[in-house]
Amino acid sequence: MSYFVKRGEQVSGPYTGDQVKNWVNSGKLLGSDQISSSNQGPWKTIAQPTQVSTSPAIAQTETTPSLADTFTVNTARSQSQFEKEKISGGDISGKQVGVTTSRFEFTGTGGQLLTELIVSFFLLIITFGLYGPWYVCRFQRWWTSKIKLVLSSGKKVEFDFSGTGGNFLVKYLIGYLLTLVTFGLYAPFFLVSLIQFFVENTSGRTHDRKTVSLRFNGTGGQLFVNMLVGYVLTIITLGIYFPWFYCSLINWFTESTQADIEGSETIHLSFTGRGGSLLVTVLIGYLLTAITFGIYGFWFQVNMFKFLYGNTVVATSNGKRYKLAFSGTGGENLLLSLKGVVLCFLTLGIYIFWFTVEQTKFQLENIECKST
Repeated sequence: MSYFVKRGEQVSGPYTGDQVKNWVNSGKLLGSDQISSSNQGPWKTIAQPTQVSTSPAIAQTETTPSLADTFTVNTARSQSQFEKEKISGGDISGKQVGVTTSRFEFTGTGGQLLTELIVSFFLLIITFGLYGPWYVCRFQRWWTSKIKLVLSSGKKVEFDFSGTGGNFLVKYLIGYLLTLVTFGLYAPFFLVSLIQFFVENTSGRTHDRKTVSLRFNGTGGQLFVNMLVGYVLTIITLGIYFPWFYCSLINWFTESTQADIEGSETIHLSFTGRGGSLLVTVLIGYLLTAITFGIYGFWFQVNMFKFLYGNTVVATSNGKRYKLAFSGTGGENLLLSLKGVVLCFLTLGIYIFWFTVEQTKFQLENIECKST
């Protein structure tokens, strides 16, 4: 028996029962995804118990467990037991049994992106560019609102951006003027100020309406020292130190970012990547990309994602640890890019908005957060 999978408005398939079961067990399918034996429906969400027939060789019908049960490995507890465990902010913190996987979801569409840009472009024209800061915040608000964190239980954490164009304009003008007056020395402090604006105006809300507040504790002085040392060592070593410089910056950024779940836990980030590993990844990537006339570049990009996310660790104040991973493949990246280039060409560039959304989905929805 064949099955179709629906994510948002996109329907794909047909797939065999074995394929669907494997994707549910591996976390490829989200709790919000839907399944049906017909591409016209009726649809059932993956989080609901669904009858999925295996291959003809097995010739039997089994029940695919709900997403909460599927993602909890080596655990015999029932769905009712899972619901009884109250976890602060979903599955980000609190008590968990076995290994759970949470994933991101992007619900924006190419049509929505096109509409946002047309409206903003029109407002920029009639205000002679003065709408710029408000355009930045408007776009950030739309983009952030389309990102969801789908927990292993199928429940979602939704995000929002509350920054205003007026505040952004003031912060930008002050930073720009001080950078000019100090002949560029204020640039690291200016950059940190902008990072704090975007991070601290971004918040999340769990399924039980708890607020997730983000904080950025890094300072301009820390960034100044980090960049000064990094640039000097990179120049002295004729560029060899750059991978270590890059890892140092990522480590500083992640460790300076925290999240507070209302009335519950504090979430800390850390980065464990090392310059030596990054250097090997980059050297192999550049070499194979050159040998294959650019074709390996799609795998190279995915390997960079794997390095960045695979070395990011999430820890809560109650001692729980989670590790990020990237599950996308170079082949998927290649096919997505080929499709985007062809359709952009055939539509005289109009498809670029849908292509941008598809690339965002690939990068975001392949990020996994697994308990360790």
